[in-house]
Amino acid sequence: MHTVPTTYSSDILRRRARNFAEVVYQRELGVPGHVAVGDFLDAFYAAGSGRRQVFLDTEPPVSGAMTQAEVATLAAIAEQLAGEYDLQVPEWTTLPRYFLSDNQAVCGPISCQCLSPSSVETLRRESPSAFARRNLLVSANALTRV
Repeated sequence: MHTVPTTYSSDILRRRARNFAEVVYQRELGVPGHVAVGDFLDAFYAAGSGRRQVFLDTEPPVSGAMTQAEVATLAAIAEQLAGEYDLQVPEWTTLPRYFLSDNQAVCGPISCQCLSPSSVETLRRESPSAFARRNLLVSANALTRV
């Protein structure tokens, strides 16, 4: 298990996260999860094909700023992007701590209990495999940026 490094400079808030450790650090500094992950995705997509693997390789450090669902989501993102871009799936994504025992909707503060049964079923059908196998319910285009 990794812990969040204390050596990041304040410039972390002025640029997009380039690995999952930076996403976690931004969360610790109060950046909302959807913003930190969105910025990470923007940086990943903008990187050249030879530079994308390093975005996925760093295991997220343990942090009280992240819920178990958020941590599992980072692993799902890494696995999904690796599959889509013909990259190596990082070994850390297979560790048990990156899997949930119960379904959780990943759409901000909404939990599965707040969704209608038909909405839960739709998300269950649509969720990409990297998310579904972790019991994370997301839309089919969860990693799409506009």
